[in-house]
Amino acid sequence: MQILLISDGVEVDRTATGDDGVYEFTNLPAGTYYIQVVNDPEYTFSPIVEGGNAVDQDGTTDPVALELGKNIDTWNVGMYIPVSLGNKVFNDLNGNAIQDSGEPGIAGVTVTLVNEAGEELATQETASDGSYFFEGLPPGSYAVKFEIPGSYAFTPPNNLNMDVINSGSLIEPDYTSSLNTESGFTDYHSLTSGEVDMTYDAAIFIPVSVSGITWHDLNANGIIDNGEPGLEGSTIVLYNDDGDVIDTQITGPDGTYSFENLPPDGYYSYIMPPSPEYLLSPSGSDSVFDPTQYMSYPVTLLSGESEDGANAGMYRLASVSDWVWNDSLANGIQDADEVFFDGPVTINLYDSNGDLIVTKQTDDTGSYNFDGIVPGDYEIEFILEEGNYFTIQNAGGDDTKDSDVNPSTGKTTFTVVSGEEAHIAAGVMILASVGPNQVFIDSNGNGIQDEGEPGQPGVVIDLYDNEGNRVASTTSDSNGYYEFVELPPGTYYIQVETEPGYTFSPVVEGGNQITQVEDQPYGTSPQVVLTVGEQEDTWSVGLIQPVTVGNKVWNDMNGNGIQDAGEPGMPGVTAILVDGSGTELDSTVTDENGLYLFQNLPPGEYAVKFEIPDGYLFTPPAKPTTPITNKVDGSLNYDDVTSDVNVETGVTHAVFLYSGEENMSFDAGIFIPVDISGATWHDLNANGVHEEGEPGLPGSTVTLYDGDGDFVGVQITDDNGSFLFEGLPPGTYHTVLTPPSPEYLLSPNT
Repeated sequence: MQILLISDGVEVDRTATGDDGVYEFTNLPAGTYYIQVVNDPEYTFSPIVEGGNAVDQDGTTDPVALELGKNIDTWNVGMYIPVSLGNKVFNDLNGNAIQDSGEPGIAGVTVTLVNEAGEELATQETASDGSYFFEGLPPGSYAVKFEIPGSYAFTPPNNLNMDVINSGSLIEPDYTSSLNTESGFTDYHSLTSGEVDMTYDAAIFIPVSVSGITWHDLNANGIIDNGEPGLEGSTIVLYNDDGDVIDTQITGPDGTYSFENLPPDGYYSYIMPPSPEYLLSPSGSDSVFDPTQYMSYPVTLLSGESEDGANAGMYRLASVSDWVWNDSLANGIQDADEVFFDGPVTINLYDSNGDLIVTKQTDDTGSYNFDGIVPGDYEIEFILEEGNYFTIQNAGGDDTKDSDVNPSTGKTTFTVVSGEEAHIAAGVMILASVGPNQVFIDSNGNGIQDEGEPGQPGVVIDLYDNEGNRVASTTSDSNGYYEFVELPPGTYYIQVETEPGYTFSPVVEGGNQITQVEDQPYGTSPQVVLTVGEQEDTWSVGLIQPVTVGNKVWNDMNGNGIQDAGEPGMPGVTAILVDGSGTELDSTVTDENGLYLFQNLPPGEYAVKFEIPDGYLFTPPAKPTTPITNKVDGSLNYDDVTSDVNVETGVTHAVFLYSGEENMSFDAGIFIPVDISGATWHDLNANGVHEEGEPGLPGSTVTLYDGDGDFVGVQITDDNGSFLFEGLPPGTYHTVLTPPSPEYLLSPNT
């Protein structure tokens, strides 16, 4: 370094400092002198102090008068390279006090430089990347004060446990571990000439929080459902990633807790329920605690983040129990005098997935119990021995006194909540039945199933209770049988649909029990009260098809008793239907063709009585030998075309008609009678001519025969020799004459 010696403004000498920094000027005449130091721009002159640097910032000393023999040895020159300090204020997202990649600087933070005396020397605001820099400082001891935004806190420096990567250099952790997080001051660092200290960092963060709720998870599903309350008194211990206990809280009346103002870090919690009977719910959408470890699943929170769902559901184990009882009244209600069912009953408990959990049997009092079950949905199954049946389900208004199982399956589903003692009871009974009974074709219509009367298949039978509710439906089998089994005691009746063309037999004891409902295509039985185990086997169903009676009244022109072609029907004749005992049942009048018909009659014995016009008589029955040549209806049935009326009574013979039968042989031939008359006379001149004066011959016998030679009648000629056969049916006749005495001979036929 060059040092100039100046006197009266004129350089009188110059020299350079040696390797040890020493310089001197010797053999000087008396005069006034000062020195001028030619300084390296890198350096700055130290402050002038007594016994130290004597050069001002211009590089000159004060002028001094130097006498001969005197020596100036106080013109020391102190110089230094200025020091610098600074670095960055950054958002310490993970709270480790290390400027990790991606952690942003915080702009606008006020940074104040403070010397060892506590004097504030300079102030800056951090740049957009969070950096600041104080330079041109004399060596000395410095600290920095940071004024961070109100939402931020300083990262504790004792989180450092590794070298800090800072501006590409490895910096000892001690350089950043002295920040006072309360005051915002760093520790003082002593900086020597030329030193640059970039360890004045400030790691700040927005505090994080961990909060949640412990709730009474009534259904143990790990979800906070409506109506599930918070659980007071649970202890929550908060740990960081290193396993250090951070804080402990106890949940309040609403079950909530909150750990606030935490540095970013990894956290987990340990939970202790308020009492030993509580268990942790399975991890669900709301519960984040491992139910086997009572630990929450770890969570890493970055600056400003919060974990507000660190919830824990808790529940108590539940139970289901009750008994199986003998429902002697079969009303589905546990009546006071009913006792337990003493048969063995197996009980299976299934979870909501249908998996079998446990199986038990009722004890000697009919009771059972499943303890220690997790709240949730279950199905319980009761298994009875054959011949026993369950009573009706959910009868009455008291759920504590009814039977809870489906009688057809022996099962029921139920939901049990935390700590609940559920009760599922089952009533058992011997059921009633209807049948087997038979639907039959009542051929003779007497209401009784007589020998040979067949069963009728395919008939629909519905079973109703006394309130008109259809309980069941069935169809008669191939033999006409039907039945209803496993019926709870109660009042029942059946309804039977009639097939087209059928109606019901008369109701008789031991036979048909179904009464046709007026204007309806069905009939019903009487109501019957069936008690436990009772069987109704008297409801026989008799079916009949109506019978038909009829045919014709005609003018039997030839009187042969047969409806010959061309013989007209007789309109307007009254036909009266009578039963087998002669009781009149109905009447009608023949139409323009002489036809009549009685329809929709029950099977039975019938005849027809006719009231014919005056002047007409009934045709005698046709002779079996009479040929039927001109059949009016094309029938070969003799009965269908012959007169069936008793000529004395006007009534046909009675015929029994069976179910569905149609008898069109109730015919009546009528006619206006014919007469045959003549005379026998004494033919005095034997010329065969009855001449005047020839007297009638009494006493002759006249015998009348019909066309078949059958005897019709006989008469004896009167005093006038006359005879008369009257009221005869039309027909062919001839007579045989026997004279009054053998001596008479017949005149010639003229």
